[in-house]
Amino acid sequence: MKKILIGLISALFVAVSVLAAACGGNGSFVAPGFKDFGETKQQGGFVCRTENYVLFINGAGASSGDNAYGAPVKGSLMAIKNADFVAGKFSEAKIIVPKLFAATDYTSGLFVQGDYVYYGTPSTDKNSSGNVASDEIVFMKSKIDGTEKPQELFKYNALSVSYRITGTEDSVYIAYYDSSDTALKVYSTKTAKTEVIAKTDAKTNDSVGDTGKYLSLGEYKFVNNENAGEAMLLYSVTVYDEKYYEDKAAKDGYTRSSANYNYIFAYKAGDAAETGVPFVGKKILDGSEKGLTYTLKLIKNGYVFYSEKDVASNEKTFGIALKDAGDMTKAAEIKNSDLVADTTYIVSLDEVYAIDSDAKTVYKTSLKTDGRTERETVVLKNESLSSILFKNGDSLYFYNSDNNIVRVKLSDAEANTERVSLGATNSSWYKPQVITVDNKDYLLYCDATTIGSSYTYVADLSAKVIAEDTDEDEKDDLFYLDNVKFMGQMTEEDSANVVADAVNAIDSTLDIEEKDGKLVCEKYEKARKIYDELDESVKKFVGESYVTKLENCKKALELAEKYNSLADHAKYDKMTDSEKANFKTAYETAKTARQTLIDKEGEETFKVIRDMIPSKYKYFFQQAKKKIDG
Repeated sequence: MKKILIGLISALFVAVSVLAAACGGNGSFVAPGFKDFGETKQQGGFVCRTENYVLFINGAGASSGDNAYGAPVKGSLMAIKNADFVAGKFSEAKIIVPKLFAATDYTSGLFVQGDYVYYGTPSTDKNSSGNVASDEIVFMKSKIDGTEKPQELFKYNALSVSYRITGTEDSVYIAYYDSSDTALKVYSTKTAKTEVIAKTDAKTNDSVGDTGKYLSLGEYKFVNNENAGEAMLLYSVTVYDEKYYEDKAAKDGYTRSSANYNYIFAYKAGDAAETGVPFVGKKILDGSEKGLTYTLKLIKNGYVFYSEKDVASNEKTFGIALKDAGDMTKAAEIKNSDLVADTTYIVSLDEVYAIDSDAKTVYKTSLKTDGRTERETVVLKNESLSSILFKNGDSLYFYNSDNNIVRVKLSDAEANTERVSLGATNSSWYKPQVITVDNKDYLLYCDATTIGSSYTYVADLSAKVIAEDTDEDEKDDLFYLDNVKFMGQMTEEDSANVVADAVNAIDSTLDIEEKDGKLVCEKYEKARKIYDELDESVKKFVGESYVTKLENCKKALELAEKYNSLADHAKYDKMTDSEKANFKTAYETAKTARQTLIDKEGEETFKVIRDMIPSKYKYFFQQAKKKIDG
């Protein structure tokens, strides 16, 4: 583990020492001069890949932070050329949109179309109390080369709003749920107008034609961000078969009569309302003929799952690929409905992966068969299994109990569990994403360690796997991916965390070894180097306690060095007069140094320094004292 920590600190320090000085935060911004981004190849979440660049959000910025244009560093949008990305030259990543990408719907994300990126950001306007309304959201578009200031599209009164962004050839659409109006709405950049898709209205008396039926929005689910081009959302429609009467509603126990069926609609960007229906989108399920009620259960990995209940309360579950939702005859009945859950990783209806929490294993099965009898164990007992992330190649990736990203090769009884992330990840932010650049797969994630400070890190999934024996039983027990790196820019405050983590890694009793005739503590030397080479503007953010510990370590090493000069105390009685004189001089030097520390630092601080020195060196001094002073 020592090698891991030292390697991490060293690699990160190189990045921080270069980047901290480049962090603005004063509102000034100069476009980095990036050109020729090319066609968008992969997007959704916090990462977008174009033909020539990788765009990414620079960590989990605080929505309450300074969001004036040019100020944000953490949480801003950055870009790096593909060539620099593959070469690991992450210091070449530059901010392209200095705004906070800190909307709290982490199931949505970046959307790039043409030369612009579309996103939600905390408002910089002031509320009625005169405070910045950072709990409100502003949807904006920004040019991805950074040459233009953002353009405001529209505002909404809650940063936590659920939304999706996608586009057609002539417009970008932002669909969202307006909780104050209990309505699904969509904004079009082409018209610069907002349209109601569907509204919940339990009091509606607007009949559909002369049918005597009154419709209201029921439940809704947004489609996975990466599949938003197929449909942005699905929703059910409640059908009332009587008018709303206020006098009836005022009585206890009143429930407005509803039909024994409902509808399911799918809304795709650019859809219009069907003739005679006050809802926008396409009706994909209609239960009126057979008296069926539908419930949306799950939308995941490009598949829609719903239940169908008849008037006798008989219920079945079905699944269909989102791209086929226009023809529901293609839906397949799900026999293993217990696995229609967010914890299941779905590749297709015939290939799903789930955790057996009792056995601590992962098994593969089909949703169209009885998964209790027809299943294959693909990951043997693993006590650290927490939740499955995704499958890539022949390996399954998941969170372990420490919130590290790990992987294991499928259907391999001898496979080791390999750690992919450097440490704990921020699983409450955007999910980790895999992108492919120059035919190589990379995993980008948010690091939650002290050093990582919730910034973006990247792991080369084809990198060498390092094996270590951490318990010194001559058997490797830790396997981790080499070449995992920080990418982006840190604020000066967060840069200081690198020092804090390095200092915290120093043992309470120094791990001292002798090299070239001098006592050294490797962890102290690394931490000291990191601190000494920081810019003065960054040093001021390093806590006083960490600086004090570094100074105490230095003094402990200096005193231990003098104690070590007394290592031959056992030979004192056999020394020549000249050797005894030299030994006495070394002793008096150590004694004086010790007393000087006591006089200068005080007894309490001296005890702290003394306790940092390994016992054997203190023993040398004690024995020398007996020989010289009696």
